[in-house]
Amino acid sequence: MYSAAGVGLAAPQIGKGIRLFVMDSGPMVEPDDDDESTTEPLDAATQAAPAEVPVKRAFINPQMLSET
Repeated sequence: MYSAAGVGLAAPQIGKGIRLFVMDSGPMVEPDDDDESTTEPLDAATQAAPAEVPVKRAFINPQMLSET
């Protein structure tokens, strides 16, 4: 998920036949041009204002309650 600069990953994306996904809405750090490391989430000390608290969650057997 992080190496693809994504915010979520679903079980079918990795070949699992279960209803599960994970997500991380925290800000991402872009690698330097000369740095070959992957994109990593910022740690809590360097994240934005408290009003922008990131969400890290795992959802097991999620159900859609309504469509908007």
